[in-house]
Amino acid sequence: MLSTRRLMWALYLVISVAAVRLDTGKQVDVNGDSLLIKAVHESERKLPSLPAEWRDRFEIEKELAEGGDGVVYKLHVLCGSGDSFVSAKLVTAKKGVAKAAERMRLMKDEEYVISSIGVPDSVDTTDGRWIMMPFMNSGSFSALFRACRDSDACMCQTKEHPSPCWETIREHDLLWVLALFYQAVEGVSAIHAKGYAAWILLDNIMLQCKGTSCFASIIDLDQMCGPGEGDCEGGTVGFAAPEVHEGHQGLPANDVWSMGTVLYILLYGEWPPYMEFFWNPDSARKQAAYKPEEDATIPKKRRSIDNLVVEMLNTNYETRISLEEVKKGVKDFITAEQPDQEVLDMLYKTPTARGLTDDLPTCISDYTPSSFDPKHCRNTPTRAEGWFTCGICVLCDPCCECWTLYNGRIKTEYFFAKSCE
Repeated sequence: MLSTRRLMWALYLVISVAAVRLDTGKQVDVNGDSLLIKAVHESERKLPSLPAEWRDRFEIEKELAEGGDGVVYKLHVLCGSGDSFVSAKLVTAKKGVAKAAERMRLMKDEEYVISSIGVPDSVDTTDGRWIMMPFMNSGSFSALFRACRDSDACMCQTKEHPSPCWETIREHDLLWVLALFYQAVEGVSAIHAKGYAAWILLDNIMLQCKGTSCFASIIDLDQMCGPGEGDCEGGTVGFAAPEVHEGHQGLPANDVWSMGTVLYILLYGEWPPYMEFFWNPDSARKQAAYKPEEDATIPKKRRSIDNLVVEMLNTNYETRISLEEVKKGVKDFITAEQPDQEVLDMLYKTPTARGLTDDLPTCISDYTPSSFDPKHCRNTPTRAEGWFTCGICVLCDPCCECWTLYNGRIKTEYFFAKSCE
């Protein structure tokens, strides 16, 4: 008979499948062997038209996923040589849409955070705002864990150390999964360095693989928020920290709790007790009353990684462990277990150094508009210096400047606008 928490996990997966239609119809095959991504169902909806700025260089291959704020599509790159793919999100939710592309640009060059790519990287249409991103070929942490939940052999919990037996569904073990988790923490840390919190869920952590070598990256940056921002409201009960319900949102400590919830699920294969009734209006109170040190699922004879979960799920955000301490704790646990070289590389080498990032053709940036549109700015525009930088005009709007990319090269553009902000 299923325990309440296992039953709730099954219900979550049903809801997740209904809300997020994942790629693909078969096992993802990258260089012969990659993560198992279960088929959910193929979308029968008509695919939308791409923006005119993209149409001659890309075509939609399929719908990948659908969330509350929009739909993600897989795009085939038509220009350049070879088979290359990117993804594009059509953001249809009005709230926060203006900040989505800006925040993705902010994370450019971060190894463990998905940023926008291409020129233009964002285009407004009557359907919504399109944002181009790298294509992550191996699904989310939800899909990874679902593969384990679907395997009786994988769910081999014991009294001593309850844990999914990851090695039963792939050649890598718990240390490999924890290394992916460590990379996700690196991504969250990069977001914190920009002054934001990330609002992490299992579905916000995506995987890219070549063969059996993989890395994790944070997605959905339109959910990012900073302290005191008005768009920080919401968050999924359980993943959202207790203090969020009291108005203390946009803090690094919020994400420590969220990542603690993710780590709990990966280690023990169950919901934390405070997520049993996530649809209940009283769930926030149950969450605030949670005491991880009394949680029967966490082993009484704790390993250091179990102690880390307890510290991450401290309901007092002011004394909760920091993200830097989390990174150190995860790395120390992994290295003490004498992992194989692949896992060590995941800790000490970037995805680029490991050869796991795709070399996209430069033509994705080959776009020159007939007249410059400020939406193509890659940074926040500022007031340009000089009297006639934008041309001779006495009663015109202020002259602004920003930088953009043409054919892979940085170029400064000047333009008149009512406001440069």
